[in-house]
Order: sequence, then structure tokens, then C-alpha cells
Amino acid sequence: MPNAQSVRPRHGAQPDRRRTTGTFAAVLVATLVVVALVLPAALSASSGPKVVVVVGPVGQLNTTYKDQARQVIAEARRYTSNVVVVFTPNATWNRVRAAAAGASVFVYFGHGWGFPSTYAPFDPSRMNGMALDPSSGANGTRRIYYGEDRLRASIRLAPGAAVLLYRLCYASGNTEPGLSEGTTSQSKRRVDGFGAGWLDTGAAIVIADGHPTSRGNYIRQLFTTDASMWSMFRRAPNYHHHALGPYASTRTRGARYSVDPDHGGINPSGFYRSIVGDLSLRTTQVTRRAPYPAVSPSPSPSASAEPSASASADPSQEPSSEPSAEPSGSTVIEPSAEPSVSASPEPSAAPTSSSLIEPSAGPTTSPSLEPSVPPSPTPSLDSSAAP
Repeated sequence: MPNAQSVRPRHGAQPDRRRTTGTFAAVLVATLVVVALVLPAALSASSGPKVVVVVGPVGQLNTTYKDQARQVIAEARRYTSNVVVVFTPNATWNRVRAAAAGASVFVYFGHGWGFPSTYAPFDPSRMNGMALDPSSGANGTRRIYYGEDRLRASIRLAPGAAVLLYRLCYASGNTEPGLSEGTTSQSKRRVDGFGAGWLDTGAAIVIADGHPTSRGNYIRQLFTTDASMWSMFRRAPNYHHHALGPYASTRTRGARYSVDPDHGGINPSGFYRSIVGDLSLRTTQVTRRAPYPAVSPSPSPSASAEPSASASADPSQEPSSEPSAEPSGSTVIEPSAEPSVSASPEPSAAPTSSSLIEPSAGPTTSPSLEPSVPPSPTPSLDSSAAP
């Protein structure tokens, strides 16, 4: 029997270098393969300008608003993979605030509440912002209003961001179905006021469109053109050629605003399109990248809507069809099934009067001189006195 000591390695003997080298190489190759597969996916998930699309609770119109929002999402995904979607009943304040951080484009579909209106007094904690789901008991109908003071204090968009507000009451100068719009001056004040809080979040432009005919058009223009916001506003397919202004803002220093009512003339009406902010801002300053080639050719806008030198570079029509679901790659915060709803999309109770109520004096050049109502610690839930 051989001596056991004779088969032991001598003190200081080295292991087989070929085996060690081969094992190390195999591990290195495997690691590189994993990195090659995982890293691009991780990078692409956050590459490109951030676009956030939010749909707040609107009751029986939830499905309609989500379908329209998906058109915006599909268009945004053509140019950036950094798309975040927050749909009711998951559109709570905390989720929306987190999603909005650093967004270059913020899109909101939902209820709006502004001023002047039949609801008095002016309440900056709940007016000129968003209506979102409560943190508990959300059903796609219950809503909490977060106003301009809330936006100003907590929402942080990317510098120079664009905010697109779709289907809101008040934001574009209108009121609510069944209520009088009041005077043109009141409509202009609503636009100026609704933009004030958003322009303090980092945004440079706020466009409101109550009756959009082409939901993805602004997204397409932002990513495929190098044009001013003023030009972009007038190149939209639902431009009515009734733009009033631009006017100097009395709420935001240096900002200008315009409204494009459905009907012009000496008594304009139908205030469903508006823009407020830095009208000279370029689309490329919002996205911070060179324009993409147009996705599909389309007729050029009319000469009165945009100088002919750049008209052909900007398509103004939606694609013939849109996907019915979010494109892959988007971050989606949405329930698997639509909650059942029965409430009407607008106020559950009619206001006591259709007349407009506003302070005895109009707004001054200082936002701080608006009617002073301290914001409540927590905005109240939907009530009969709120739109």
C-alpha cells in the first residue's frame, strides 16, 4: 500500500493552470453574454425623452379616454422608448407625481376645474390642475382635485417640458357642458390661470385641447419638426384660424397665451383650444434632439397656418389606424380589467346657478394677488360642488 503522504501535493505546489485558465475564460464569456443581453434592454428602457401619459377617473368615459390616450402612446413610442403610462384607477397623486419627474412631455386626459366659474371662491389647492384617483377606494369614478398650488409644490418636469391637456373642462377657456362660457375675457383668464401652475413645474408650454381630432399630432410635431410652439399650435389639423392674441400673461411673468375658438368674429365662442407659455420655444428644445424623419407623408398645412419654408416638414394627419393596446416597452400602471362605473362624466349635481362667479376685481399682474384661499392639507373627495 503506497504511503498516503506520497500522493499529496508537495507544500507550495500549484494547481493545473490550464484548467484554471479554461474555467476563468468560460465564466468571463458567460458574463459577457449576460451583459450583452441585459444591458441594451436596460438602457433602451430609459432611452430618449421621457413621455408620461395619465388618464384620470372620468366614470363612464374611462374606456373612451384610455383609447384616445393609447393613440398618443403609440405615437410617442415611435420616437422614444421612455414612455410611462398611468391609468385610472391607479392614477393616484403619488404615482402620477413620481411618474412625472423629469418628463419632457406630460399628457393628461381627465377632469378639469378652473376659474372664473360658477363655483366660488377661487381655490388654488384644487383648481387649475388634475383630478386623480383617491389612494383608497378608487373605482374609476371617485376623484380628488389637485390644483395649481399642488403642482407648483410637488411636480418636477424636465426644464422646458411641454404639457398637453386633453378633454378638460376650463383649461382651454371653456366651462362645462350646459353652462355658459361667459365673456371672452373670462375664457382668456381661464387659460392664463390654468397654465400658471404647470409653468412653475419646469414646463415651458401648456396646450389644452378639449375636442382633439388627432390626438397624436402634437407628439408627432414635437419629435419630427424644428418649429416654434406658436407654429405647432397653428399647424394642428383642428386649427380653426380664429386665434386671438397672443396676449401677455398676467399670471406668469414673460409668458404669452392664445385661444383658438371654434367660432370667430366679434362674439367668439367654443373655447376648446389654447396655448400658454413660451411661444417661441422650439420643438427641438422640448425633446433635446434633432427631428426624426416624418413617419408617413401627409398633406402640408395651409400657408396661413405656417410659413411655407417649413410647412412640408411637418405631417398634420393621424395614421389611418392606431393600435388598440400599449406598445411593448412602455411602463404601464394600469389595472388588468376596467372597473365598472355608472356615474356621469361631468358633475354629479348641477350647480345652483348657471351664472359665473368671480372676484369683484380681475387678476392683477402678480399671481400672489389672486383671491387668497389657503390650500387644505388634503384635497377633499368629489362633491356636489365640484365639477
